[in-house]
Amino acid sequence: MTPFIVTFIINKLINVLREFMIGLISIESLVVAEKDSVAKAIAKYLAQGSVGIRRIYGIKTYWFTKDNKQWVSIGLKGHIMNVDFPEELNKWHSVEPSKLFDTEPILVIREDTINYVRALSRLGTNASTVYLALDADSEGEAIAYEAMLVIRNVNPRAIFKRVLFSAVTRNDIIKAFNSPTNLNPGLAKRVFTRMILDLTLGAVFTRALTLSVERLIGMR
Repeated sequence: MTPFIVTFIINKLINVLREFMIGLISIESLVVAEKDSVAKAIAKYLAQGSVGIRRIYGIKTYWFTKDNKQWVSIGLKGHIMNVDFPEELNKWHSVEPSKLFDTEPILVIREDTINYVRALSRLGTNASTVYLALDADSEGEAIAYEAMLVIRNVNPRAIFKRVLFSAVTRNDIIKAFNSPTNLNPGLAKRVFTRMILDLTLGAVFTRALTLSVERLIGMR
């Protein structure tokens, strides 16, 4: 076995051990931000001491203490969920397009965000409080709701708080975390309603057009 392979195996074992240990650490507060740069800034402004960086499933997380308690911040990359029809309705040739109007789409995990979901689940398992520090708009509210669903699935006892700030500055961040509010489900629902409408209209039109063209070609 070459030195390179040995080193590679050792590094993999170390990473696995680190992720296992993270699952055992009790986290007082988990901060979920819109993106990595904001998560980093929040850790910098709230930390009472140094900030450590650890990767969980390849995603950067920022570890720091505040009031002698363990805090962690993580940045997402936009929506982690999407709306789609149940699998049985995605069979174009056996389901009439019009039937989609009578079907309620479901929330599904985006394939390109699976590692973010895994990291959220790992951190959220032992978190007492989760601060949803997503953008202060309807899209941010929807993403915050998605993050809450992921964490609540692994930790129904977690307490969720919403923090709103208009600028990523020390004063704005500290002020927001000193006066957290609650998630606004109504605002999030507006985004999901728009996503469902876009999905349904787009799917019905595309399927109907495609099937019509296939029928015309088959008649020739």
